[in-house]
Amino acid sequence: MDNQRLIKYLNQLLANTMIMKTKLLRYYWYGQDPEAEHLRRIFINNYHKFEDHMLNIGERILVINGRPLATLAKYLAEGTIEEAAAEQFLDEMIDQLAKDLAQMINDLEHEGLYLAKHLKDQQTYQLLSNILQDLQQQQQRINSYQNKY
Repeated sequence: MDNQRLIKYLNQLLANTMIMKTKLLRYYWYGQDPEAEHLRRIFINNYHKFEDHMLNIGERILVINGRPLATLAKYLAEGTIEEAAAEQFLDEMIDQLAKDLAQMINDLEHEGLYLAKHLKDQQTYQLLSNILQDLQQQQQRINSYQNKY
């Protein structure tokens, strides 16, 4: 197996990362609820984490001789996460974020890590492991809010 499948997966992860980044910014701006200030801080902190992931994924794609996606149209076409709905209440934002994180975690565990391990690409495996760990932490924080809203 050559690394083209891994590059394709990394570009999908890059696309999902960009979509999540945009969603989190939207949720930060529109998550207006007097009791949601702590949650808004989580949204913006996660936004910055996704920004770091985006840069690291793109750099890794370049290192393994791929071409990272670099347009909004391609992110939306290649991503498996949907854009945020136009109108969402805070509880819907939290539920959607939990679903998106679960999907990304599942994809990392069952595809990304498998491909990197199979190709013996230790650096990509480590990058994906770090992203997985961060997403799991984000998921725990969001899950703790699901029952509150």
